[in-house]
Amino acid sequence: MVGVTPVGVITDKPAESRHFYGTVMGIERVQTLRRLFMENMEGVILRLESPAIEVLETETKVLERPVNQTVRREFRMIMRPRDIGGVLFRLAKEGITPQTSPYGSFVFDDLNGISWEIKTGFQGMVFDNPLSDHPAGGRRPS
Repeated sequence: MVGVTPVGVITDKPAESRHFYGTVMGIERVQTLRRLFMENMEGVILRLESPAIEVLETETKVLERPVNQTVRREFRMIMRPRDIGGVLFRLAKEGITPQTSPYGSFVFDDLNGISWEIKTGFQGMVFDNPLSDHPAGGRRPS
């Protein structure tokens, strides 16, 4: 898919994962890339492609602290589906009840232990142009 950053997922449940990501989550393209054999890890690498998913990874460090500089690390997948109700309905059919966050999004962990947040709103906003989502197309009013 043009303009979409693919995401790799390692799973030891390839058939269940393909069903979950493709049918339940509605991700447009779920491909099996190859088997993975590493020390203490065996599975399959799946490639997920959709304009509705993005990766959020943050790490907070305190530079003045010589030990234990990392105070917070967070990783999760974000999905901004066109039909959020449809995704929630399909999750419920699979026995998954996402928790509601204080911001109105829905969070859960999938069968591979990946944390997901389902939310509505703009995707791929350009943060260095605060008017990029303005109807004037990013042009400042005269």
